[in-house]
Amino acid sequence: MWERPKGNYPVAIQGIQRSGTNFLTALLDQGSYRILNRLDPKRHDPRHKHCRWQADKSTIVMDDQYRNTLSASSVREINTLCGYAPETKHIILFRAPEPWLNSIFRWGLEAEWYPSEDAFFEQQLHVAYWREWDAFYAFWQDRQRQEPDQVLIVSHKKMIENPQDGLKRIDAFMGVVRAPHETAFTPIEKVRHSRPIGEKREPLDRAELTDVLDMPTQFDWQSYMQGNEQA
Repeated sequence: MWERPKGNYPVAIQGIQRSGTNFLTALLDQGSYRILNRLDPKRHDPRHKHCRWQADKSTIVMDDQYRNTLSASSVREINTLCGYAPETKHIILFRAPEPWLNSIFRWGLEAEWYPSEDAFFEQQLHVAYWREWDAFYAFWQDRQRQEPDQVLIVSHKKMIENPQDGLKRIDAFMGVVRAPHETAFTPIEKVRHSRPIGEKREPLDRAELTDVLDMPTQFDWQSYMQGNEQA
């Protein structure tokens, strides 16, 4: 049964798989945000938080269910397609390429998308997934640069390191002003579909991974990590 999202401040969130959207959801819950796309519909639906909005649909290789014919040249168009209010804002969460590729590799291995680490690299999935990641976020970067009042791009690393500051940044973007008694924060140690946040994982150690990470990206993720843009 569909449950109406709860919270005082409506917002939509976006992020490719393994970007940390469940952590962002837990953080926004503490801030009494009403996440409009909290519950995932079918994967080709525009309201899905992993929806692929990029124009080049050939970059969608991770799961054919995400293939769609959707296109939009403004946030207002996106909100119309999703059935949201025209002024709805979007928070985009990303992981840097290396930690994301490590995470999506582990997820795919556990989900049996491929049988082994060797198969992941032999099938060039590290390159295909990296391109899909880049296309996903390049779309939202374009929207953020064109409509900075409607789109906020934040890094998973920064959110994990200092979630209170992350929530303050989101509040500032959303125009939410809180009374002192509303600023209490409970540490987030684990979210669904993930291991405990502080747990260390052994990273991939492959020359092929180094090669793809040296390739240029459309999405200027370094700027968002360094705080040169809305990050």
